[in-house]
Amino acid sequence: MNATSAGGINDDEVLKLLDFGLKNEFINGITYLSIFYNGGARGWPKKHYLMPDEIVDLLQQQSGGAISKESVYLFQKLHLAVKSFLSQRQCLYNQIYILVRNKDSYEPIDRFIELKWAEQWLDCYARVYKKINYLQDYIWY
Repeated sequence: MNATSAGGINDDEVLKLLDFGLKNEFINGITYLSIFYNGGARGWPKKHYLMPDEIVDLLQQQSGGAISKESVYLFQKLHLAVKSFLSQRQCLYNQIYILVRNKDSYEPIDRFIELKWAEQWLDCYARVYKKINYLQDYIWY
């Protein structure tokens, strides 16, 4: 499900949209987008445009901290590391996070994976990845 959010217009609805998605099992994902600088929104004031982290901030505020910006950041690192390991491209503008349905509510993925513990391994992978890519520039095949 895709939803377009605009600051000062419907930014107070992001959690309501999440709740709707959780209550309807046919919805398996929610994408929050900001308005785009084209079409009819081209002349809108800048205050209506939201960056991805601002939408994460709204989710954190409206969920009372159940969805934390830090957890989204850590999960993003994990997601990008897996994509890198599999040699898959990923748009860095998108921020990915997982919530697990629990009846009419949800549990954030960090209830099941200790993301802070994983961060040290992700940082290690980043260092090794940089060294491998640096060395590949000097290896003749």
